[in-house]
Amino acid sequence: MLCRGALSIPLCVLVLALASPASAQWYVAAYMGANTTRPADVTVKGDGYDLTFSKVEFDAQPFKTPPYYGWRLGRFLNDTRRLGVEVEFIHLKVIANPDQLRPQVQRYRMTHGLNFIVANLTSRVPFGRSAYGDAPFALVSRVGGGVTLPHAETTVFGSEQEQYEYAGLAAHAAIGFDVKLKGRLSLVTEYKVTYARPTISTALNGTGQTTTLSHHVAFGLAFGLSR
Repeated sequence: MLCRGALSIPLCVLVLALASPASAQWYVAAYMGANTTRPADVTVKGDGYDLTFSKVEFDAQPFKTPPYYGWRLGRFLNDTRRLGVEVEFIHLKVIANPDQLRPQVQRYRMTHGLNFIVANLTSRVPFGRSAYGDAPFALVSRVGGGVTLPHAETTVFGSEQEQYEYAGLAAHAAIGFDVKLKGRLSLVTEYKVTYARPTISTALNGTGQTTTLSHHVAFGLAFGLSR
């Protein structure tokens, strides 16, 4: 019963992590990067209007404030440190090309984030040998799902609206490398894919929907992933 409903997925992961053996280890990571989102239809509807714009292109502006970033908190399930669970936050921007929406819609974007909160199952496969006999590299893959909590910003027929809101379910997968630096500190780099169909509230008491299939490249630092 505890894990019923999309909003409880990250909570269930934390419960599973806390229930894992004492020999398991926690780890944290933070990263930056860039993303690109494939063109998709954008539908905006409300009282007296129902508009669909085909194959709208999206900008990401990953290095403009607020930049692209993410973080994760995880725990290995046993002392082999091959399998773990984690909660991850991903902040990416999705900005529709306004030239493809005019004249009715002047703005349709999520610049303070199409924010993902996802729960991942993680696999870690170490390889290579250092002078100390440990593995300095690891192939890390993860797959998970969760929710989107975007900051939606719209202007429809000249009327503006902005808000944070729950906008639906999300899926996430990634594969990358963990490179040990010193002690428990390591460098992480990965390729990620996210998918969502966020339904947002728009100006003039309307709703908007599009499909966001995004490809990401991320790099950052982790503590506890290597030892």
